[in-house]
Amino acid sequence: MGQALEHDFLEASHAYKENNYDQAIALYEAMLMKGYESGNLYYNLANNYFKKGELAKALLHYKRAELFIPGDSDLKANYSYCRSLLQLGQDEPEENWFLRLIDAAFAAFNLDCLVIVLSLMQAMFFLLAMLYQFAHGRKRLCKAGSVICVVIFLLGAIAFKRKIEYQKRAAVVMVKELESKFEPLESATTHFILPEGVTVEVLESSGAWHKIRRVDAKIGWVNKEGLAFIAAR
Repeated sequence: MGQALEHDFLEASHAYKENNYDQAIALYEAMLMKGYESGNLYYNLANNYFKKGELAKALLHYKRAELFIPGDSDLKANYSYCRSLLQLGQDEPEENWFLRLIDAAFAAFNLDCLVIVLSLMQAMFFLLAMLYQFAHGRKRLCKAGSVICVVIFLLGAIAFKRKIEYQKRAAVVMVKELESKFEPLESATTHFILPEGVTVEVLESSGAWHKIRRVDAKIGWVNKEGLAFIAAR
Protein backbone atom coordinates (compact mmCIF):
# COMPACT_ATOMS: atom_id res chain seq x y z
CA MET A 1 0.00 0.00 0.00
CA GLY A 2 1.39 3.41 -1.00
CA GLN A 3 1.67 6.33 1.40
CA ALA A 4 -1.37 8.09 -0.08
CA LEU A 5 -3.54 4.98 0.27
CA GLU A 6 -2.23 4.37 3.77
CA HIS A 7 -3.16 7.94 4.70
CA ASP A 8 -6.68 7.46 3.27
CA PHE A 9 -7.04 4.17 5.15
CA LEU A 10 -6.10 5.79 8.46
CA GLU A 11 -8.39 8.75 7.76
CA ALA A 12 -11.28 6.38 7.00
CA SER A 13 -10.63 4.45 10.21
CA HIS A 14 -10.65 7.72 12.16
CA ALA A 15 -13.92 8.77 10.51
CA TYR A 16 -15.47 5.45 11.56
CA LYS A 17 -14.40 5.97 15.17
CA GLU A 18 -15.96 9.44 15.04
CA ASN A 19 -19.24 7.90 13.75
CA ASN A 20 -18.79 9.71 10.44
CA TYR A 21 -19.76 6.69 8.38
CA ASP A 22 -20.51 8.53 5.13
CA GLN A 23 -17.02 10.02 5.05
CA ALA A 24 -15.43 6.65 5.83
CA ILE A 25 -17.44 4.96 3.07
CA ALA A 26 -16.46 7.66 0.57
CA LEU A 27 -12.78 7.18 1.41
CA TYR A 28 -12.92 3.39 1.16
CA GLU A 29 -14.86 3.56 -2.12
CA ALA A 30 -12.27 6.00 -3.50
CA MET A 31 -9.53 3.51 -2.65
CA LEU A 32 -11.41 0.81 -4.53
CA MET A 33 -11.74 3.13 -7.52
CA LYS A 34 -7.95 3.49 -7.48
CA GLY A 35 -7.65 -0.28 -7.86
CA TYR A 36 -6.74 -1.20 -4.28
CA GLU A 37 -8.53 -4.21 -2.78
CA SER A 38 -8.03 -6.11 0.46
CA GLY A 39 -9.98 -8.14 2.95
CA ASN A 40 -9.57 -5.45 5.62
CA LEU A 41 -10.83 -2.73 3.29
CA TYR A 42 -14.00 -4.64 2.41
CA TYR A 43 -14.47 -5.65 6.06
CA ASN A 44 -14.21 -2.04 7.25
CA LEU A 45 -16.50 -0.87 4.47
CA ALA A 46 -19.05 -3.50 5.50
CA ASN A 47 -18.88 -2.34 9.13
CA ASN A 48 -19.65 1.23 8.06
CA TYR A 49 -22.67 0.14 6.05
CA PHE A 50 -23.79 -1.97 9.01
CA LYS A 51 -23.60 1.04 11.33
CA LYS A 52 -25.72 3.01 8.85
CA GLY A 53 -28.33 0.25 8.85
CA GLU A 54 -27.74 -0.63 5.19
CA LEU A 55 -27.62 -4.35 5.88
CA ALA A 56 -27.67 -5.67 2.30
CA LYS A 57 -24.62 -3.56 1.43
CA ALA A 58 -22.97 -4.72 4.65
CA LEU A 59 -23.57 -8.37 3.74
CA LEU A 60 -22.27 -7.82 0.21
CA HIS A 61 -19.01 -6.36 1.47
CA TYR A 62 -18.61 -8.98 4.19
CA LYS A 63 -18.86 -11.57 1.42
CA ARG A 64 -16.29 -9.66 -0.63
CA ALA A 65 -13.98 -9.54 2.38
CA GLU A 66 -14.41 -13.30 2.73
CA LEU A 67 -12.80 -13.78 -0.69
CA PHE A 68 -9.57 -12.42 0.80
CA ILE A 69 -9.75 -13.46 4.48
CA PRO A 70 -12.11 -16.47 4.61
CA GLY A 71 -10.87 -17.68 7.99
CA ASP A 72 -11.27 -14.41 9.91
CA SER A 73 -13.35 -15.02 13.05
CA ASP A 74 -14.54 -11.40 13.44
CA LEU A 75 -15.71 -11.39 9.84
CA LYS A 76 -17.68 -14.60 10.36
CA ALA A 77 -19.28 -13.28 13.55
CA ASN A 78 -20.31 -9.95 12.00
CA TYR A 79 -21.63 -11.65 8.88
CA SER A 80 -23.73 -14.09 10.91
CA TYR A 81 -25.10 -11.31 13.11
CA CYS A 82 -26.01 -9.19 10.09
CA ARG A 83 -27.85 -12.15 8.54
CA SER A 84 -29.72 -12.76 11.78
CA LEU A 85 -31.00 -9.16 11.78
CA LEU A 86 -32.42 -9.74 8.30
CA GLN A 87 -33.84 -13.08 9.49
CA LEU A 88 -32.29 -14.95 6.59
CA GLY A 89 -32.33 -18.73 6.49
CA GLN A 90 -29.85 -21.15 4.98
CA ASP A 91 -27.06 -19.46 3.05
CA GLU A 92 -25.45 -22.41 1.26
CA PRO A 93 -27.10 -24.87 -1.16
CA GLU A 94 -27.70 -28.42 0.01
CA GLU A 95 -25.09 -30.66 -1.60
CA ASN A 96 -23.76 -34.17 -1.11
CA TRP A 97 -21.53 -34.93 1.87
CA PHE A 98 -18.37 -35.23 -0.25
CA LEU A 99 -18.57 -31.68 -1.63
CA ARG A 100 -19.50 -30.32 1.81
CA LEU A 101 -16.44 -32.07 3.24
CA ILE A 102 -14.15 -30.53 0.61
CA ASP A 103 -15.62 -27.06 1.20
CA ALA A 104 -15.13 -27.42 4.95
CA ALA A 105 -11.55 -28.68 4.58
CA PHE A 106 -10.50 -25.71 2.43
CA ALA A 107 -12.86 -23.07 3.84
CA ALA A 108 -10.03 -21.04 5.40
CA PHE A 109 -8.04 -20.86 2.14
CA ASN A 110 -8.48 -18.05 -0.37
CA LEU A 111 -7.54 -18.60 -4.02
CA ASP A 112 -3.94 -17.43 -3.57
CA CYS A 113 -3.40 -19.85 -0.68
CA LEU A 114 -4.92 -22.69 -2.67
CA VAL A 115 -2.54 -22.02 -5.56
CA ILE A 116 0.37 -22.29 -3.11
CA VAL A 117 -1.00 -25.55 -1.66
CA LEU A 118 -1.48 -27.06 -5.12
CA SER A 119 2.02 -26.00 -6.20
CA LEU A 120 3.55 -27.49 -3.04
CA MET A 121 1.73 -30.79 -3.50
CA GLN A 122 2.88 -30.97 -7.10
CA ALA A 123 6.49 -30.23 -6.15
CA MET A 124 6.44 -32.75 -3.29
CA PHE A 125 4.99 -35.44 -5.56
CA PHE A 126 7.83 -35.06 -8.07
CA LEU A 127 10.41 -34.93 -5.27
CA LEU A 128 9.06 -38.15 -3.74
CA ALA A 129 8.95 -39.78 -7.17
CA MET A 130 12.65 -38.99 -7.61
CA LEU A 131 13.50 -40.20 -4.10
CA TYR A 132 11.62 -43.43 -4.81
CA GLN A 133 14.28 -44.34 -7.35
CA PHE A 134 17.06 -44.19 -4.74
CA ALA A 135 15.36 -44.84 -1.38
CA HIS A 136 15.76 -48.62 -1.49
CA GLY A 137 14.68 -49.16 2.10
CA ARG A 138 11.90 -46.58 2.14
CA LYS A 139 10.05 -47.10 -1.09
CA ARG A 140 6.77 -47.74 0.73
CA LEU A 141 7.12 -44.45 2.60
CA CYS A 142 7.79 -42.56 -0.63
CA LYS A 143 4.85 -44.27 -2.32
CA ALA A 144 2.51 -43.44 0.58
CA GLY A 145 3.68 -39.82 0.57
CA SER A 146 3.10 -39.60 -3.18
CA VAL A 147 -0.45 -40.93 -2.81
CA ILE A 148 -1.19 -38.38 -0.07
CA CYS A 149 0.14 -35.57 -2.27
CA VAL A 150 -2.04 -36.69 -5.17
CA VAL A 151 -5.15 -36.91 -2.97
CA ILE A 152 -4.59 -33.45 -1.45
CA PHE A 153 -3.86 -32.03 -4.91
CA LEU A 154 -7.07 -33.45 -6.40
CA LEU A 155 -9.23 -32.31 -3.48
CA GLY A 156 -7.60 -28.88 -3.56
CA ALA A 157 -8.20 -28.63 -7.31
CA ILE A 158 -11.90 -29.38 -6.77
CA ALA A 159 -12.06 -26.74 -4.02
CA PHE A 160 -10.27 -24.23 -6.27
CA LYS A 161 -12.71 -24.82 -9.13
CA ARG A 162 -15.70 -24.48 -6.80
CA LYS A 163 -14.39 -21.21 -5.36
CA ILE A 164 -13.83 -19.82 -8.88
CA GLU A 165 -17.36 -20.77 -9.92
CA TYR A 166 -18.76 -19.25 -6.74
CA GLN A 167 -16.99 -15.96 -7.38
CA LYS A 168 -18.30 -15.85 -10.95
CA ARG A 169 -21.94 -16.56 -10.08
CA ALA A 170 -22.76 -15.55 -6.50
CA ALA A 171 -24.78 -12.37 -6.04
CA VAL A 172 -26.64 -10.63 -3.20
CA VAL A 173 -30.16 -9.18 -3.36
CA MET A 174 -29.80 -5.43 -2.74
CA VAL A 175 -33.45 -4.36 -2.59
CA LYS A 176 -36.10 -4.93 0.07
CA GLU A 177 -37.96 -7.50 -2.02
CA LEU A 178 -37.02 -8.81 -5.46
CA GLU A 179 -39.61 -10.54 -7.61
CA SER A 180 -38.45 -13.68 -9.37
CA LYS A 181 -40.51 -14.47 -12.46
CA PHE A 182 -41.08 -17.52 -14.62
CA GLU A 183 -39.82 -15.67 -17.70
CA PRO A 184 -37.52 -12.67 -18.35
CA LEU A 185 -40.49 -10.36 -18.89
CA GLU A 186 -41.97 -7.65 -16.68
CA SER A 187 -45.43 -9.00 -17.46
CA ALA A 188 -44.51 -12.58 -16.54
CA THR A 189 -46.03 -14.30 -13.51
CA THR A 190 -44.13 -13.97 -10.25
CA HIS A 191 -42.64 -17.30 -9.17
CA PHE A 192 -41.30 -16.29 -5.73
CA ILE A 193 -40.00 -13.30 -3.76
CA LEU A 194 -36.36 -12.93 -2.73
CA PRO A 195 -35.75 -11.00 0.51
CA GLU A 196 -33.05 -8.37 0.98
CA GLY A 197 -29.57 -9.75 1.59
CA VAL A 198 -30.13 -13.31 0.38
CA THR A 199 -27.39 -14.88 -1.75
CA VAL A 200 -28.29 -16.46 -5.10
CA GLU A 201 -26.43 -18.09 -7.98
CA VAL A 202 -26.63 -16.36 -11.36
CA LEU A 203 -26.94 -18.98 -14.10
CA GLU A 204 -27.26 -16.80 -17.20
CA SER A 205 -28.31 -13.35 -18.39
CA SER A 206 -30.73 -12.05 -20.99
CA GLY A 207 -31.05 -8.32 -21.55
CA ALA A 208 -32.05 -6.68 -18.27
CA TRP A 209 -32.61 -10.03 -16.57
CA HIS A 210 -30.61 -12.63 -14.65
CA LYS A 211 -31.65 -16.26 -14.40
CA ILE A 212 -30.95 -17.21 -10.78
CA ARG A 213 -31.07 -20.25 -8.53
CA ARG A 214 -31.92 -20.14 -4.83
CA VAL A 215 -30.22 -22.36 -2.25
CA ASP A 216 -33.26 -24.67 -2.39
CA ALA A 217 -32.66 -25.08 -6.18
CA LYS A 218 -35.72 -23.05 -7.26
CA ILE A 219 -34.99 -21.11 -10.45
CA GLY A 220 -36.42 -17.82 -11.70
CA TRP A 221 -35.69 -14.59 -13.57
CA VAL A 222 -34.95 -11.32 -11.75
CA ASN A 223 -34.16 -7.77 -12.81
CA LYS A 224 -30.39 -7.16 -12.89
CA GLU A 225 -30.71 -3.92 -10.95
CA GLY A 226 -31.79 -5.81 -7.84
CA LEU A 227 -28.57 -7.83 -7.59
CA ALA A 228 -24.89 -7.14 -6.94
CA PHE A 229 -22.23 -9.74 -7.70
CA ILE A 230 -20.01 -10.68 -4.77
CA ALA A 231 -16.92 -10.54 -6.97
CA ALA A 232 -16.53 -6.81 -7.64
CA ARG A 233 -16.83 -6.01 -11.37
